[in-house]
Parts: sequence; C-alpha cells; structure tokens
Amino acid sequence: MNINKIQSKSIINKSNIPFSDLCINPYVGCEHGCLYCYASYMTTFSNHNYERWGSFVDIKENAPDLLKHYLTKHNLNQHIVIGSVTDAYQPIEEDTKITRQILEILLKDKTQLSLLNNSFKLSIITKNKLILRDLDLLKQFNNLAIFVSITTCDEKISKIIEPFASTPNERINILSTLKQNNIKCGVLISPYLPYITDYNILFKCLENKIDFIHSEKINLKGNIKYFVLDMYKNYFNINNILSTINDNNYWINVKTQFNNLCEQYKIPSI
Repeated sequence: MNINKIQSKSIINKSNIPFSDLCINPYVGCEHGCLYCYASYMTTFSNHNYERWGSFVDIKENAPDLLKHYLTKHNLNQHIVIGSVTDAYQPIEEDTKITRQILEILLKDKTQLSLLNNSFKLSIITKNKLILRDLDLLKQFNNLAIFVSITTCDEKISKIIEPFASTPNERINILSTLKQNNIKCGVLISPYLPYITDYNILFKCLENKIDFIHSEKINLKGNIKYFVLDMYKNYFNINNILSTINDNNYWINVKTQFNNLCEQYKIPSI
C-alpha cells in the first residue's frame, strides 16, 4: 500500500451523488480495493495514473484546517456527503482520525452550521465498521443519515470483489448498532451487479434494520469498464456481461423488482 501525506487545495466540493449538494473526501484513494468502484477514475486525476486502484491512499493532512477556514467564510445550509469518492472510515482512519476531526469541527458551532434545523444535512457513506468508533459524535447530529454500502450478502463473493472492506455481516451489524442508538441509517446498493447482487436476499437481511434504501446500477464510464469486465471474466467466468449491462429491458426489470421489494418490506427508496 502506497500511503502519502498531502496538502489539499480544498476540502468541500460539489457533489455528484444524487441526494447531496456538496462533498467532503478526507482521502484520495481507498484501501478497500473494490473491483467495481466507480471512484477508480481518481487514478487519472491524482498523480496515480499508473497505479492499481486500491494500492494507494493520499491522506489530506490539512483537511481539518481547510474546513475551519471554509467555515469562517460560509454557512453550511446544504446537504453534505462525506465519502463520495473514498471511504472516510477505511482502515487508515483508525490512526489518522481525519474524519473524526472533521465531525468535531462540524459540531463545534451548532448555530453557524444550522444543525438544529433542516437547513444543514449530513450524510456519510461507508462500508467499514470503524464508523462505530465515532458513535459519540454521530449521536449529536440532528440531521444525519448513514449510508452503509452493501452489494452482496455473500461473504465469499464479498471477499473477492471488495477484499479489504468489512464483511457483509459486519456491515449489517453497523446498521443494527446505529438503529439501537437512534441514528438514521440505510443501505446504498452501489452498484447493483448483474449475477452477483440478489435483491431478495438483501432485503430479507435488511428487514427492520434500515430507514431507507438507494440502489444504483453498475457504472462503466472510463477505465472502470475494464476493471469490471476483468472482474466478471477472471472471477466469475462470465464473458457476456456487456450484453446484459447494455440491455435496457434488463434494467427495467431490475428496477421493477426493487420497487416491489421496497413496497413489500415498507422501506422508502431515496
């Protein structure tokens, strides 16, 4: 693992996540090494052009100071997501505590950040059980939603496609713990992987554990296409995956199944 400390130019940027306006990413790269990760395009924009996704992490060492400076000039009255192109709770966070420092700063001035009303919302996306370390801080946010990313409940498949993330069972335990602490939480099925993701099994595993759910189909933009094709060919011996992914009727059926299960299990889709 190639780990570097860097000085970032900014810490709050516009978000491409559908349910948020702004994003905070404490790291560049991710130790989880998920074979399907849409964020792998970051290799091109982060001086890691010839490195394998999952083999490097840049620590934005000055992220807390950048956030403090930003807050002297801006009121946060939008929806911010932490971890849009990295996992803010990947293993290195246990030592660096960059994400924890960010949460502490966001909590410092509740009036400025409008944390007591609906003008400021915070979401965190993760697939790592380390998030439970920060329960003491998470419980202080009024408008917080935690998205736990789950693609499959199959432990063996998970070990192949997301080798260094917390196991599916550990992620389901995250949800149970968050619910026990009255923290709003849900699942991000990102992405839905044909022949791998099973909605029926997922919904059954998540029953009575989540407040909401969101699902996205596999993203094949840029170099991600080749990572995904290699994943299917090398690990699942599936060579016709492109025809499935490009079949509009297939995705219509997937969406219909998802909507029906949301209704059956009474889980809101966002």
